[in-house]
Amino acid sequence: MGLFGKLFSKKTDPELERFAKSIEDELAEIRRPKGPQGLAKSAIKGAESRRLLFELLKDFETETGRSGVSIVDTVESRGRMFVDRQLFEWFRKQRWNSSDSEPFLCTWLAFAFLTPDERRKTNEIWPSVVTTYHGKPNTEDILQEKADKLAKYIICNLGVATNLCSSFVEVSPDEFKDCHKIDDKLEELVRLEESALWLRTIDELAYMSIHGQRELFMDYLDDAFGYYLALRGTPPDAACRIIGERLTQYSSYQK
Repeated sequence: MGLFGKLFSKKTDPELERFAKSIEDELAEIRRPKGPQGLAKSAIKGAESRRLLFELLKDFETETGRSGVSIVDTVESRGRMFVDRQLFEWFRKQRWNSSDSEPFLCTWLAFAFLTPDERRKTNEIWPSVVTTYHGKPNTEDILQEKADKLAKYIICNLGVATNLCSSFVEVSPDEFKDCHKIDDKLEELVRLEESALWLRTIDELAYMSIHGQRELFMDYLDDAFGYYLALRGTPPDAACRIIGERLTQYSSYQK
């Protein structure tokens, strides 16, 4: 029986069966990537993962009457996400009969509902993440792992410019009263501009540090950026257009 062989096993609705298979196909492709996929294709996969996640959360709430996720923003919790433990049990027992289901679900939730608490935890463990790779040869699998974790770390910390601007306005509202209002559209644009800048900077560092493997590493980094940006909620077409335009512009600069 496949990963989702028991998914919605008591239901015969063709639409639910199609939905179950779409999740199974999605995870199978994530688990067994066939080399770099490209930013565009990865972004589409990320958007599909986000859509599936919200459909699953809706189905969980419909069946159990419980909200699977809640965000508590207090001084103590600092924007912490709380996940109903029944959600994991529900996936394992009825929907997601796989030993590695929980890590995938945790990743999807972390980026779909990216919180200040998640950012803090990511930054705290980052030095230890880097340390785990000391002395390891840069095989293709290791390069892919490094690219994936680096992309997660960076995307968790995107929005530095808008956060700084908001802080200035909060501290000195009169002095910055004429600042442009930071709405969701502007925040998205800034995140994409920062992403392009990060990709260009890392590309130059990779050229100096792992020259012979730089192209493969950057291909995997493009994949990871596309996937996690879309999982966070960035439309794939916007990610491809803005990052593509900016990287093309950067490539014309003299080194």
